[in-house]
Amino acid sequence: MKTKWCGRLARETVQKVKNCGELVGAQASLPAMNSSSYHVFADWKSALQLTFWTVSRFVLLFTLPVPLFAAKSNVLLISIDTLRADHLGCYGYRTKTPAIDTLASESMLFENTISQVPLTLPSHSTIFTGLYPDQHGVRNNENFVLAGSFKTLAEIFQQNGFNTGGVIGSFSLDSGFGIYQGFQYYEDQIGQGHDPEINRHVERRAETVWKLGRKWIESQKGPWFTFLHFFDPHFGFNPPSGYPQTYDGEIAYTDKVVGEILQFLKDKKLMDSTIIVLLSDHGESLGEHGEDNHGVFLYDATLKVPFLIHAPGLTAQRIANQVRLVDVAPTLVELAGLPKQTGFAGESLLPLTKGVKKNLPAYSESYYTNLLMGWAPLHSMRWSQKKWIDAPKPELYDLERDPRELKNIYSSSAISSGLRSELQKHLKRNPSQTQQQPDPETQEKLASLGYVTGGSPHSGVSRFDPKDGIALWIEIESAVRSAQLSQWAEAEKSFRNVLTKQPDNVIATKFLANVLRKQGKNDEAITLMQSALKSNFHQTETRFHLAETYLDTKQYSEALSQASAILKEEPENMRALAMAAWLQSQLQKDQEALQTYKKLASLRKLNEKEALDAAAIQLTSRNNQEAEKYFRMALQANPKSTAAWKGLALILASKQQWEESLEAFLKAGDCESIKKFLQRVEIASPRIEAVRAKCP
Repeated sequence: MKTKWCGRLARETVQKVKNCGELVGAQASLPAMNSSSYHVFADWKSALQLTFWTVSRFVLLFTLPVPLFAAKSNVLLISIDTLRADHLGCYGYRTKTPAIDTLASESMLFENTISQVPLTLPSHSTIFTGLYPDQHGVRNNENFVLAGSFKTLAEIFQQNGFNTGGVIGSFSLDSGFGIYQGFQYYEDQIGQGHDPEINRHVERRAETVWKLGRKWIESQKGPWFTFLHFFDPHFGFNPPSGYPQTYDGEIAYTDKVVGEILQFLKDKKLMDSTIIVLLSDHGESLGEHGEDNHGVFLYDATLKVPFLIHAPGLTAQRIANQVRLVDVAPTLVELAGLPKQTGFAGESLLPLTKGVKKNLPAYSESYYTNLLMGWAPLHSMRWSQKKWIDAPKPELYDLERDPRELKNIYSSSAISSGLRSELQKHLKRNPSQTQQQPDPETQEKLASLGYVTGGSPHSGVSRFDPKDGIALWIEIESAVRSAQLSQWAEAEKSFRNVLTKQPDNVIATKFLANVLRKQGKNDEAITLMQSALKSNFHQTETRFHLAETYLDTKQYSEALSQASAILKEEPENMRALAMAAWLQSQLQKDQEALQTYKKLASLRKLNEKEALDAAAIQLTSRNNQEAEKYFRMALQANPKSTAAWKGLALILASKQQWEESLEAFLKAGDCESIKKFLQRVEIASPRIEAVRAKCP
């Protein structure tokens, strides 16, 4: 007999019968099965044997940590960004969240789930890989890419026969950050015509995410793994009309969309064949400890998140045992019945559903202000209703007596050597990182989501405690928002105020310089950037800004000097190569410019402007063959490039390729050149006559 059929039979019969006699009757009334797949029992003896086997199997089921599903269950992973647990009705909040509360009443609800980092990209990297940030190497939203060497949940499910699809709610999980690995469908084209709202190019509402996700689910023929990312509760509260324009209003709106998802699954009869996981990547500080959103501190306001699992065969219950987001991946893999994976740092939580208690200390970290300004990084360990925050001014809280973390009871003797050793494991790791220097567009999009950008991928060494700088941080965030709104005078005033209190604050120095630049105060901006370079922090980014300021003032040699300094440290920095090539061209260093363009072209396709500049240099050197190559590159970048078609037409004419030349002039819209050419050259062909007809 097939094991899969027996497992299903055990569940069906045990629900319907109360004694052995009824069990035999239930078995006898089963319809005949395909003999090629299952044994067919024609006599009572066989039926009784089956009964004994089935009951034994049923008993065995209760001893196994994983429900045995009749077939592959679909998996729906819903991540509601920035959702703190204590703002949901099912976690005790005064305002109900009907859809999520109903789902929670039918699910395993983990009462104490801790995020490993209060930032979107690093936290989702942990959720998808089952690794800590110090293992996967993604420490903030800006300077890192999840390396392809790490296996994600989507990859695991795809390798096991699932169709994989994801739809994201904000640019912070754009495919460019590597988080898309394993997804056959990953919808991150925000602002590309999907959203009914105007000018929302970095985030989209939950209803749009679900609309795209539903369409994908409906098109699937086999089992699927779907990831839906809702960004609505993130800072910048603006839910649709009819909802309070607050954090809770965003949650209420998102809850309504969750209700639509659950109704869809019920209507499609998918609830009994779908594993549903609902969680958040991190919480939100609403003024606690002076923090207005998230990313800086490691208090429960930003680390304690909701986590629900609804699955066929799992009993609804509340689990008080502390768990971590790093445990999500191994739990989902086991719950779905997939082959055991090696390499997870987290643990499967299914034993907890059987009453097993686990000691799961939660490590968390924040390098946000460290990578931006060189302030000290923060690390924490949370265990047995205690939390230790390792900082220049250490903190220890008794969470049972002091859940708001207001009374610091730290003493060095209160932290065991074992706990210190556990923390040191995380601090000593040197993860394999894929770093990136974000381009201005990426920084602008992240800034639009409320993040302060301009960070470094390299950790600073300062011992300045973020607790002592939180007021400065709030002022920096306010100044950045003013700059985004082009309120230059207000932004300048705020940044200057920060620098009077912390003169060596490199991020404030850089931002002030750029604000001055916008106001045409280039001399002071240059002085400030030169000063920032002395800090040996943010060198690349500061040199870019300095080079751009020199460009504004047409000091090309000085600008090239900064670009060259970047390339000395980072020879394949594409942004610096593009800048250097153009500057070399302007300074008539033609051969150097061509070599730089050649190197840039080996790393990525040249854009129209770059290819045209290289083509012009080649024409000046009378190297028509190379010029033609670059003109064709320009057309690859922009098939309607008038300059490229004209340049190509001239080169083709020099090769006496008359038909191709005239057609190129036509694509450039240059009928005047075509007429002059036809007046001077007597040649005819069907192709030439076709061109003549279009330029009478």
